[in-house]
Amino acid sequence: MVQAPEPVPGPGQVLIDVDAVGVGYVDLMSRRGEYFNFPGAGATPGIEVVGRVATTGPGTPETLVGQRFLALLTTFGGYAEKVVANADRLLLAPDGLSGDDVAALGLNALVAESALHRAEVTAGDRVLILGAGGGIGVLATQIAHARQAEVTVVTSSADRGDRLRALGPVSKSAEVTSI
Repeated sequence: MVQAPEPVPGPGQVLIDVDAVGVGYVDLMSRRGEYFNFPGAGATPGIEVVGRVATTGPGTPETLVGQRFLALLTTFGGYAEKVVANADRLLLAPDGLSGDDVAALGLNALVAESALHRAEVTAGDRVLILGAGGGIGVLATQIAHARQAEVTVVTSSADRGDRLRALGPVSKSAEVTSI
């Protein structure tokens, strides 16, 4: 374990006591030295954390203290006990979900929701989701089903297709194709 001084929030920032950290593909690529934006050896991975605001920086509302958020970090460093995050990159963590559950949704859920929102997917629409067995694809499949769209998925194996079917209602016309 690396010991570091406690970070101090600046203007528009908060200090978060980390409860859970999202571990996604960006983190895996960073640890292997394959992510274009990772600072390199000695840097700390992690771009999404869940936790409670411990204190605020200058000009940041003190009403945030004690509230639980998913924080999307603009730099790495989330694999820590405490992190500084920009207050405008906080998403209120839903009550009833553990920190692990919120972190698991994290960026994947935001990307999936953003794509379906931009495509204006509504009930009765037909949606094709490529790479449906990955983190973003699984959530896109679930969100599209929740919107009552007819979903067809493409994934790399029949096993992944079976797991997608087990997540919830699958349209009768859903097709799992190996690629």
